[in-house]
Amino acid sequence: MEDLICAIRSRRPRFATIGLILTVSFNPQPAAEASTYVVDRFDDPFVVNIFEGCNLAANDCSLRTAIRRANANTGVVDTVAIPPGTYTLSLPGVDEDAALWGDLDITEAVTITSLSSGNASNTIIDGGGIDRVFHILSGNTGVVNISGVTIRNGLAEDGIGGGIYAFQANLTLVGVNVTGNSANTGGGINCNSGSTLSIQNGSKIFDNVAMKFGGGLAVGRSSLEMSDSTISDNQADGYGGGLYVIEILGSSVKVERSTISGNTAKWGGGIGIGGTLDTVVEFVNSSVSYNSASENGGGVRLNERASASFHSTTMIGNSAPEASLIYADSEDGIDSITYLTNNVMVGSCGGAGDIFTMGGNVVSPEYTCQITGGDSIVPDVMLTSLGFFGGPTMSHLPLVGSPVIGAGADCATIGEDQRGRTRPVGECDAGSVERQPDDPEPTFVDGFESGDTSHWD
Repeated sequence: MEDLICAIRSRRPRFATIGLILTVSFNPQPAAEASTYVVDRFDDPFVVNIFEGCNLAANDCSLRTAIRRANANTGVVDTVAIPPGTYTLSLPGVDEDAALWGDLDITEAVTITSLSSGNASNTIIDGGGIDRVFHILSGNTGVVNISGVTIRNGLAEDGIGGGIYAFQANLTLVGVNVTGNSANTGGGINCNSGSTLSIQNGSKIFDNVAMKFGGGLAVGRSSLEMSDSTISDNQADGYGGGLYVIEILGSSVKVERSTISGNTAKWGGGIGIGGTLDTVVEFVNSSVSYNSASENGGGVRLNERASASFHSTTMIGNSAPEASLIYADSEDGIDSITYLTNNVMVGSCGGAGDIFTMGGNVVSPEYTCQITGGDSIVPDVMLTSLGFFGGPTMSHLPLVGSPVIGAGADCATIGEDQRGRTRPVGECDAGSVERQPDDPEPTFVDGFESGDTSHWD
């Protein structure tokens, strides 16, 4: 305990009652089984002895106290259950990793879940602008599961991960909103140093800001698997308005059945990919739409040495002064590498990097992306604006008579489209959506019926 006291004192927290804090605290208690803590107050009080709180009496379990209890209950996976409402962090201070003040540090595997089913906006964890919201440093032996909540208003004073910073941890987000957070890198989420991050089931990362890289999400030397989720309307002053893969060896990124839209950056409005040829970056059955860059790579920017593949993905409506679609960089004879299969691509490509097409791409309006004989160049791809046509994410539905219908390649490996609808093994459609016999034929194609009016003039 003396070592712990000295370590905490050396951090110099901004908290007036530090002497009181150090007399108590968190000797981990032996536990025979996992516990469930039901949060029953919205404020963020400091609790001297956490073992005298949480479901022992009425109004005794704040979110912070519940997480501290779970951290102390080592070797099992506790559950923190949160009723609907807004829970605002208010204990100022930084530079400690035990959830005493500032962000909510998580050091053990735990399940954090809302008691309100189906709508993450009903249960809000608000950082109050005092620090980031969650710092996940639970190690790789267990998984931190967070579901059904909104994580907002985090501000990372150390610059890493405004909403969530995952460091050497396993984290799964299911139906979670991450919004209104800011940092230098990873305005919404920063995942690095051997972490694994799974984003699933209608999660949304939106309206976050990074002063450097990764407005919505930054990934470095870690694994990201994202499915059925959305990264939208985030901003980075540097690379990767929506998503940035940091230039560190050993990352693995797979995005499927997801939408990256409306993000902005200087380079790589939607997606920025750092220069590491050993990093695996894949986009499958997804939409990259309406992103913008002030320099180049409105949809995607690959730095030299970077590599990525796009399969059955729709890229439309992106903008930049140079390469509205994809900018593939090259420097000193070292090229980036991009693989394209079965995509719908509207816009221009640029840069001296290598772009290899594997066939089945439908491109408009002209030849700029090293297209081969197995691809099609058309004046109009005939897709709707982004809209809800099934599944948890917005997508672009091919209109009747669209040239993308039946134009796909490598159909047997796809299985289903962005909406989760079955694709044929034979002739499939290019892009992220497979038109089905029961799909509507919209009267308007500008988003009026789908509810997407954000791109109207």
